[in-house]
Amino acid sequence: MDPPTARLDMTARVAVVIPLYNHEAYIVEGLRSLLAQSRPPDAIFVVDDGSTDGSLAAARSVDDSRIRIESGPNRGAHAALNRGVALTEGFDLVAILNSDDRFAPERLERCAAWMELHPETRLLCTRLRLIDPSGQPLAADEPRSRWFAAAWSAGTPADLCAWLGRANFAGTTSNFVARRDWLVAHPFGPYRYVHDYHALIYAAIEGGLSVLDESLLDYRVHPGNTITTAPERLIREVLRMHVDVARQLAPSLGSDSAARAAWIDYLRAAWGNVSAFRADLFQVLSAQALAGLTESELEARIDAMDPERYPEIREFPNRALVNLAGGAAAGESDAALAETVARLQRERALLKREREDRRLLARILEVAARSRWIAIGGLLGAGRGLGDAGAADPAARLEAIRGRLAASAWLRLGDRLGSRSVKRIAALLARNP
Repeated sequence: MDPPTARLDMTARVAVVIPLYNHEAYIVEGLRSLLAQSRPPDAIFVVDDGSTDGSLAAARSVDDSRIRIESGPNRGAHAALNRGVALTEGFDLVAILNSDDRFAPERLERCAAWMELHPETRLLCTRLRLIDPSGQPLAADEPRSRWFAAAWSAGTPADLCAWLGRANFAGTTSNFVARRDWLVAHPFGPYRYVHDYHALIYAAIEGGLSVLDESLLDYRVHPGNTITTAPERLIREVLRMHVDVARQLAPSLGSDSAARAAWIDYLRAAWGNVSAFRADLFQVLSAQALAGLTESELEARIDAMDPERYPEIREFPNRALVNLAGGAAAGESDAALAETVARLQRERALLKREREDRRLLARILEVAARSRWIAIGGLLGAGRGLGDAGAADPAARLEAIRGRLAASAWLRLGDRLGSRSVKRIAALLARNP
């Protein structure tokens, strides 16, 4: 789906919540990124979670009436986030910015416009750009860069539950723009590492998660936010989080077939995901929980699955295999998965190329609009049309511009005489053969 182009109805009120903890070096930069937004926030709530460095003083050094700061004892990021959400009463949308990250200048405008155009969206995330401690782009060969590249190639917005099952592509609560009422109804869980993943899974299964395919967040990678603990602690927390999700979803799973289908899509993908979910250990916990039921309790629960609530119970169990096109065998699932991954990677490559073409086209049209040589040519009836290449597809428009540049005697003359704008356009096109 194309990104929204409409601007936000300014009657909607947007608040930003910043959970602050020991980020003296970064908090000022984060606050300034909010004050520089093309659609400014109506309020910024900074909740200091018992910082022991100069973070609180640094935050207070940024003088703006929209910034409201509250400090309390250290209770964890989830508690600071929930307190921040509580402070946003009266606002419509809440964006989260962790105190070591920063927003791209148009993040609030673009996300708020999306939320206005898509009332079904409860929680929105975007692409993100990785930056290093100094704020420069993280090298593509760094481990975190490679991980996120893999995560963003593992699915599409059309299959969000399965995509989340494969990897937490959103990456951070800084990537959350949500309707306040949804955040109030779904408070962050008491997890150290995966409170973001927990919320994302809920939103996806409920059908309220959306992805805006633009890089609108700078996610900072530094030693303080890199997990260096032994795997045991992380795996235990991920297991506990999935157990919590299953228990909390139990009522809706018993009454909503769409929720059941979404949960199965997620679990099927999670069974072989690239994160810390261990399906084998989850099965152990499930078996142990079932072992605590008596035979009569088990029979009663199975018998209670009536066809009215569970229409799946009437489906012929071997239908899918019998009707499988081409007589494919069940053992070919690995090959089918490989084909799915290859298809998703091809689709992702096409989307990436289209984004690059759009950016290039915008730069060329900007150069052309400012060019005196092209303007003079237009008055003389020569060299016109670079900004009116006809085709809607950006690749086709670039090709049309390339053709007109080659065919126009006026533009070729400008190139020979050293017109900087003509040479700039030619150089830009040369980067996109």
